Amino acid sequence: MSGMTNWHESTAVELGAGIGEGRIDPVELAEHFVARIEANDADQTVYIARLFERTRNDAKAAAKRAKEGARAGPLDGVPVCWKDCFDLAGLSSTNGSKTLSHRIAAQDAALISRGAAAGLVMLGKTNLSEFCYSGLGINPAFGTPVNACDDTVERVPGGSSSGTAVAVASGLAACGVGTDTGGSVRIPAAWNGLVGLKTTFGLLPGDGLLNLSPKLDTAGPLVKSVADAGAMLAVMAARPGAELAGASLVGVRLGVPTATLWDDLGPGIETAARGALDQCARAGARLVPIEMPEHADLREMLSDVGTPLASDAWGEWGEHVSAHHELVYEPVLRRLEVGKTLSTADAERVRTRAGELAESLCDKMARVDAVAYPTVCAAPPPIAELIAGGAPYDEANGRASHNTRFANFFGLCALTLPCGRDELGMPVGLQLSGLPFAEDRLLRVAKAVEDCLAAQA
Repeated sequence: MSGMTNWHESTAVELGAGIGEGRIDPVELAEHFVARIEANDADQTVYIARLFERTRNDAKAAAKRAKEGARAGPLDGVPVCWKDCFDLAGLSSTNGSKTLSHRIAAQDAALISRGAAAGLVMLGKTNLSEFCYSGLGINPAFGTPVNACDDTVERVPGGSSSGTAVAVASGLAACGVGTDTGGSVRIPAAWNGLVGLKTTFGLLPGDGLLNLSPKLDTAGPLVKSVADAGAMLAVMAARPGAELAGASLVGVRLGVPTATLWDDLGPGIETAARGALDQCARAGARLVPIEMPEHADLREMLSDVGTPLASDAWGEWGEHVSAHHELVYEPVLRRLEVGKTLSTADAERVRTRAGELAESLCDKMARVDAVAYPTVCAAPPPIAELIAGGAPYDEANGRASHNTRFANFFGLCALTLPCGRDELGMPVGLQLSGLPFAEDRLLRVAKAVEDCLAAQA
């Protein structure tokens, strides 16, 4: 074996290849990550549940399959973490709330079962925003995982898949799985310098997932590369992965919205994102300006009428949080209670209008290969400035999901990948949106963009 000590810096695909070539022992690999978790997550703000007995058993089984030439797939033996809103038989699924600590799952979530069938090695279940209902990732109940990209200021990690993002970005997992209802994969991925994939609603099974909105929730990977995203999607969808070899930007049409998604950007974010697009153009992509008033129309309606997400969230958790309100983080409780005031008729009116706007939007998107814009319009703020809640929390939370939520309401697939740094030195994400169920096409475009940015770094 290689005796490497920097396996945590490798991508999941690289680690899987090393196992397949006999250069990496899955047992040694698992122990490497276990040791890093024990050393770097002593307060367990990243991992709510460490499952190291299972980790070691999974790794031994993966090593046996590798020795026998019977690997279950290219990621067999690779360590993974799961957001603690996925059920794992015999354990509590907290959904980020102490009020659910005694809820024990009867069986594994469908996606966890698929991960096990593909040979992924379970490290544990990661922290998240309470009830998955915040784009910031602050969680006083279990502690807030600190953003992995600032060594001097403790900044928010992004939510709601906060622990998953910090685990992968900090080298405490090779890859991770989160959920995205309005940006909960893409926001923490962007703020921690990762690739995050929001899948099309309905592509993946939701059995064993604690919902925030049964009509919007999607699962997706948070990883270090586009290839990792493709490999993880193949596991989660139980289908062959996208063909990424030879991906090129020559002739690729990247739609660039002319308004809304480029509005009110923090210092350095537009410079990084437009600079990345300029690099893509030099590599052969065609940048196509597109007027997309659908985004502004939906934003105005959400502001005037309210979001059906709030209605969904209250329907899922209203009775529960009403009974345990004293244990729920106040900003999250307030957001949930908003759902009481939105009528079913108004919620359906917004959904109907969003569907109409989606048809118009998709007609325009069909003329390009992907639509590109900044993932998050602001840098991650310091935790200390927001933990008390109130107006600063609400404003920061709104800015976090300003650009991401549209893909959910319009039923699109979307991916964020790092494209530079802002004026604070924090990562900037470039979001690429694609048509519904066009993940393979989106991944191929994203791989070409990733290669282009890496070549010109």
